[in-house]
Amino acid sequence: MLEGLIKILLLPITVIASLFSPGNTTESAIVLTPTPAIQNVIVAKGSITEQNVTVDLNVTIPKDGGAMSGTISGICDGTIQGTYDGKENGAISGTIQGTCGTLFIKLDAKGTFTGTVAKTKGEAAINYSAQANGNTRNGTTTLHFTPIAH
Repeated sequence: MLEGLIKILLLPITVIASLFSPGNTTESAIVLTPTPAIQNVIVAKGSITEQNVTVDLNVTIPKDGGAMSGTISGICDGTIQGTYDGKENGAISGTIQGTCGTLFIKLDAKGTFTGTVAKTKGEAAINYSAQANGNTRNGTTTLHFTPIAH
């Protein structure tokens, strides 16, 4: 009886061991399907520096034109919304909204921008006007991205 009980207890170990033995012909594989890359958009990045304070810009622009969106980060956190006409050296315009400041002082900020997108150069030249706490700053910056061949 004791011998039968030992065989019953060892049965699961024997089954598991046989699954990993070299003579086992069962093979399994995990197939990973890569997520397709977004190929119809331009991811452009740049920054604005005023008085040693930098705001980073990250914008997703549809290659053939349409609505675009993005984020601002750094001393300011917020969003970028706009449109692009899709042409080489085409028009881009939109708005920026966010909150800027330090740990204790936060100010609402907003702005507008216009510019052009040179797809073959990999640049978007931007003219902006930003307002916070009753002050307005105007300036220019360039966003960079991987150039797109015709």
